[in-house]
Amino acid sequence: MVKFRFSIGGKTYNVEITRSEKDKFDVKVRNRLLQVKVTEETGQSVLESKDLKSSASQTVDRVKSAIKHTTNAIDSRIQTFKETDVIKTPLPGNLLEIKVSVGERIRKGDVVAIVVSMKMQNRVLSPRNGVVKEIKASPASVVNKGEILVVLE
Repeated sequence: MVKFRFSIGGKTYNVEITRSEKDKFDVKVRNRLLQVKVTEETGQSVLESKDLKSSASQTVDRVKSAIKHTTNAIDSRIQTFKETDVIKTPLPGNLLEIKVSVGERIRKGDVVAIVVSMKMQNRVLSPRNGVVKEIKASPASVVNKGEILVVLE
């Protein structure tokens, strides 16, 4: 997460920017969440939220500008996951069980989760040794193919 403070017209705005996907950022302004997409080729940002009040538009323009000019800084300060740092579900289905906990040391081939698809229980295995840093999904939730279940250190 990267934090900025803007002053516009005598008002101060605290802004938090967090990467949600490779080219998308969650921008929190006055407890209001906005989603901004940065186009790689041009560096332009596109606001995806549709419920903005006009009073926020000036702040959003400043935030978009900040994102455009600090993409490299954000890349270095926000952890972007390598493919080997995450364990993804190989198929869509219902997440029956997460078999690991945060801080647990796991080995390559350990069962990390069970996903039920087409009435069959499918084991999701760890691709490498590591320590569970974060669990991104919860049991009884529906998961899509490629969705991140667990983040490893």
